[in-house]
Amino acid sequence: MYDFETHPHIQPEPAPWTLHGNGYILLFRFSRAFLEQHAPRFPDHTGRLGLRIGCVILVDYTASNAGPYRELLLIPGLFHYGRRRHPTISNIYVSTWDSIVNGHVNWGIPKVHADFHIEAEADGSRRVQVSRENKPFVSLHLRSRGPRIPVHTALAPKGLRTVVQPYRGRFYRTCLSGSGRIQPTRLLAAEVDDALFPDFTDSKLLAAVRVTDFTLRFPMPHVEDIVD
Repeated sequence: MYDFETHPHIQPEPAPWTLHGNGYILLFRFSRAFLEQHAPRFPDHTGRLGLRIGCVILVDYTASNAGPYRELLLIPGLFHYGRRRHPTISNIYVSTWDSIVNGHVNWGIPKVHADFHIEAEADGSRRVQVSRENKPFVSLHLRSRGPRIPVHTALAPKGLRTVVQPYRGRFYRTCLSGSGRIQPTRLLAAEVDDALFPDFTDSKLLAAVRVTDFTLRFPMPHVEDIVD
């Protein structure tokens, strides 16, 4: 857990944030065995798994309130919070400490530091490597082709774009909004070290897209106490 007392050199950047960049969304249907091992743990009466469809997201933020940074995260499914199902981020790595500390404080997002390397190949594909202490733990090879289709989050139900994060005895509910363009993508290869990131390579890949030139808005969250 990080805050501005443990990292006094970090500049507070309170919500709301507006971010711009490009990224990839890989949509999976996860097995029950995968979720038993990797789904987040909640008090018994809340956070029950509601849907085994989740995603791995890789983002290259070219601009944000805390400057540019890169990000890799896992949403293992949708979880019941009261009468609705919402996504929860279980694992997330980012490239800057400004993003880490502000992410914890603003939205309860459990960010951890990692190094990112993205390389464009001659055929238009991209290779991505995420590492800690010079040891790669996620390597991806992706190729995007086809039309870039405009999308807006207004097309998605509010529950699907409201991220709920447990943090320090509270739930942080954040309803995201944004727009961009999506392009069909193939995941050509993936290697994952399960010691640092859940190995999704045996899961069923349902769809993959590249998201380009997006604008994403993180508002102030709604915060409520977790009642055991």
